[in-house]
Order: sequence, then C-alpha cells, then structure tokens
Amino acid sequence: MRTHVVSCAMALMLAGGWSRAGEPGGPLSTAEIVEQTEPSIALVKGKASLGTGFLAGPGLLVTNAHVIDDEFIAGLEVAFPSADEAKRGPYPAELLYEDRKRDLAVLAVKVDLPPLRVAPSYAFRKGEDITIIGNPGLGGDVVLENAVSKGVLSTKAEIDGQKFYQLGASINPGNSGGPVFDSKGQVIGVATLKSAKEEALAFCVPVEDLRAALDKVAEQKPSDAEAARSRHRIVAAVQGLGGGGAIYSLGIDLRRFAAITQGAANAQIQEVGKKIDAVIGELDKEAFPAFTPEIAAIKKDTTLTPALKDKVVRLSDNFARLRTTYRSKPAELTRAAANLKSMKDRHRQLITELSRDLKLDVPEQMMVAFDDHPTPTPTVIAQIAPVRPGSGGGVGIGGNAGRASAPGSSLRQRMEERKNSQSRIGSRNSSSGSSLRDRMKARRGNH
Repeated sequence: MRTHVVSCAMALMLAGGWSRAGEPGGPLSTAEIVEQTEPSIALVKGKASLGTGFLAGPGLLVTNAHVIDDEFIAGLEVAFPSADEAKRGPYPAELLYEDRKRDLAVLAVKVDLPPLRVAPSYAFRKGEDITIIGNPGLGGDVVLENAVSKGVLSTKAEIDGQKFYQLGASINPGNSGGPVFDSKGQVIGVATLKSAKEEALAFCVPVEDLRAALDKVAEQKPSDAEAARSRHRIVAAVQGLGGGGAIYSLGIDLRRFAAITQGAANAQIQEVGKKIDAVIGELDKEAFPAFTPEIAAIKKDTTLTPALKDKVVRLSDNFARLRTTYRSKPAELTRAAANLKSMKDRHRQLITELSRDLKLDVPEQMMVAFDDHPTPTPTVIAQIAPVRPGSGGGVGIGGNAGRASAPGSSLRQRMEERKNSQSRIGSRNSSSGSSLRDRMKARRGNH
C-alpha cells in the first residue's frame, strides 16, 4: 500500500497537479479564506508529537521537518479535522522529502481533498494581512483543531543563514507546519518559529523555499524517496534511543539517590523522580515499543553500511538494559552501580560515534545524564534534575533549535532543561546579549 501511495502522489506531481490552481482574485475576508481552505489542512500526530500540515498538491502534504523528526513515519497519523466526515481520516503517510536545514518535509497521503493554492511567487508586502491556521495544543490531549490566527507581515529576517518572513501574529505550539495565507488566500509561507519571550513574534518559511521543495519532489527518482526514508528511520532511532537512554539514566540515578538520602534532600529527589517516572510511563506506552520493528527494518536496510547498522543494534541492546535496570528494586539499583557506569559509558560512546557518522548534533545537556554520579550532593541533583515538565528544554540528538513543535511533543521535549541552564538543542546558552536564534523558543512543548 505504501508503494501505491507514493506512486500515486508522484504521478500527480509529475503531471503538474499542484501548479494548476487557478489564479487568485481580489482580497478575501478571513472567513472566506478559512471556508475555502480548512478542509485541506491537517493535524499531523505521531506517538509523541503533533503539528500541522496542508495539502500543497494532490496527495502531497507539507509540514515542518521538526514536526516529524523524532517520529517513525509508520507511527504518523494524518487527519483533516474540517473535512467531510468520510474524508477526515486518520490516514497513514509516507515520507517523500525532508530538509531539516530548511525545516520542510513532504509526505504522501492517499486522500481525495483539493490542494491549497500555493502562490507561484510572492513580492513581500510589509503590513499585508495574513491568516494562519493550525492545531495548537493546550497540554495533555487537548488540541484546538484548525484554530485561526490573524496578523500582518512585519519584516524579513535571516536566522542561521536561512531567510524567513517575520509575522506580527500569535502562533502557538502545534501551529508548526501550518499554512500562512496572504489576503487573497494563497499560501505564502509555512509557520515554523516563534519567539521565546515576545508575544506575536513569529516566523514562516517563505513560499519560494516551499516551491523549491515541491519542485525537487516532482523531479526526484524513487530511489531518492527511499534514501530519505532510510535516513529518517535511522536518525529517528538514534535520537530516540539516545534520549531514551538519557532519561532512563536520570531515572535510575534519582531512584538510587532516594534510597540513600533522608530529610529535605530526599523530598527533593522524590519530587523530581515522580516527574521523570511520569514521563517514562507515558513514553513506555507507545513511543518506546515502536523501536522494535524499526530496528528490525534498519537491520534489513541494504543502503546502510554493516558497521552503521551494528552500532544501532548495540545502542538498542544497551537501551534495553538501561530500561530493565530502571525497573529494578531500589536496593538492586544500589548494588548495580558498577554495571550502571558501564552501561552509561557504552551509551555515551555509541551516541557520540553514531552522531558523528550521521552528522547530528549532540547536546551537552543530554550527555550529562551519562556522567557517573556516585553520591547525591546538592550540586549533582541540580545538575541532572529537570526543572519542570513541559519546559521545552529537551535532551535529544540533532534537533533544530528554535523550531516550533507540538505541546509536550517529542522525547527531547519531555527531557527538560537542567537547572541553571538555558541551553537549547544545538544552540548556545542564552544571555542578555544572545543572538536571535538563541532567543528563539523551540516550541516543543510541539512546535
């Protein structure tokens, strides 16, 4: 079925389906834009993340790369909340194209809904009215499906060498990957960033980059899509196993500390440990079990080198050992200190090697989880303890700092920042003199 979905989407693309939309007329009201477009705007949901997407061609769904970068594609569900009930889905998806640097991804979805009008080109007009539709989350399972925001185009900006339109509009976690419409109802951008501190300060990927991505999809060979899927799978596995090993290591240390401390220190450890336990419990339900079939697929992937596959398998095995150790009784954890150090060292080494092989960033705050913490001093507790759930700190590999994402979405979002650190994934520590990127909030607390 997957091959059929891809072939269908590719055939439509090659026929030029996405470029044949009629020319837009005069300005539309917000209500008219919403009425015409929202059936083709999607809620993209994974095992541990959510965001927005939209149809930019027949069967072609555009979203942000960071919305799916922690997810195995087999676990994604794409639904169209405002479509007729028979067409709402959810639908499975297949990855066709992914550009993490530009933060765009294109998925094939077998759905009979009309694509949105993507502007052929756009001459930036400061002050133009814009409409943004997306799926912001309120925490937990509460999602505001296809919520509408209004604003204006403010200015152009460049962040890390990438061009963006700055929006004077309020967007929130879950809007990532959603369309930004001009006053004629054309898509002129893809929502991707918001400010960490300032309200109504957001950014979108310009339509020129969206058009370039769609052109690449139209021109790519089947082997190009296969290569994109292969890389996505192994990167998601390394990120998940790396972050998962980190959170289990934190949980093990906190449980060990709780068994050998008393008084106020014990109360602090117990409080932090409960938060970690809650996060692990949630991820254990769906996210972590998904590793098993994906690791099996990696083993069979003929496009990967044997050495690379071997490292992933060893990382998976070590992850399983950490998971088993975390579930041990407190007394057993204390006796297993030497084995724990060995497991942590092994995980750190494999993460470092795989990240180098795959050219992924390894955040410093994640690697702290694999340090040896023999005694629970206040400094150690402050160093490894998360601040609060949902703070969006993140311990993961290869993430795009400053990228928007779904509330409490990905594994790295569920790994909170260490105390006394404002470090974002792949970025420098924030300060009063920090760069624009350093002051951007990763809205993964999605997107």
